[in-house]
Amino acid sequence: DDLCPALRDTVDLYISGSHEAYVEQVEKYNQNSDVLETANTLKSCTDEKLTPQDKQDTLNVL
Repeated sequence: DDLCPALRDTVDLYISGSHEAYVEQVEKYNQNSDVLETANTLKSCTDEKLTPQDKQDTLNVL
């Protein structure tokens, strides 16, 4: 693997994990409310827009 484990875990959560799990992961490293709000917004967009196939294709690239 080319990615460090922590980054890979975060990307996996972003693409295929639950909304809550992803935001909790981000919060471990940054408690800034603007960052958390952005993470929340981006995860919502990903969950709404990407199909299961899109998500799998993205994970396969990593």
